[in-house]
Amino acid sequence: YSLFLVAAHEFGHSLGLEHSSIREALMYPMYTYLADLQLDLGRGSGPQPTPPSPPPQDPTESGDSSTVDDDGSSVTETPAGDGRSSACRLGGFDGVGEIQKVLHFFKDGQYWRMSGTGAGPLEGPLRIQSTWPALPDVIDAAFQDPLTKKRFFFSGQRFWVSQGPRLVGPRSLDKLGIARDVRKIVGSLIRTKGRVLLFSGDQFW
Repeated sequence: YSLFLVAAHEFGHSLGLEHSSIREALMYPMYTYLADLQLDLGRGSGPQPTPPSPPPQDPTESGDSSTVDDDGSSVTETPAGDGRSSACRLGGFDGVGEIQKVLHFFKDGQYWRMSGTGAGPLEGPLRIQSTWPALPDVIDAAFQDPLTKKRFFFSGQRFWVSQGPRLVGPRSLDKLGIARDVRKIVGSLIRTKGRVLLFSGDQFW
């Protein structure tokens, strides 16, 4: 079972793609494990993504905007429109995570975000350091603890924990009981009662 393939399939839906009748395609409606995923860049007759027009913006608006996080802290973010066109140009993402029920897609110091339900636009790109100044450019995985509301960010063999304006880290993965030979965390999955599964290769914790 590959969390990456499932996330990629759902991301395809968020871009406007429908199911494919080709069994080897990522958008085939039934899950099939693909050891070496190769995307067809679209010379066939399959559906093409049709991103909506970006919402109108006031030309006089500029600069950063301030929002309030779920724990009452203020977070400064750069305004962003519909980011589907910029996201489609990427060869892939460094990591994906769900924070405040919003999917975050990380790549080279930037991130895109959209509702976990797939509704609404894909916003971005936003700068990681504009929102979380102490984090590195590469984020392999991220999640928010549903009970404590703490946010966890993973990069290589290190992780950071954020709650409000306070960011703690970096810390070694072994602080979470993960073996020292694990190179990185590649995904996370929220379970019931606040439990979270962390994935690396064919292992999980």
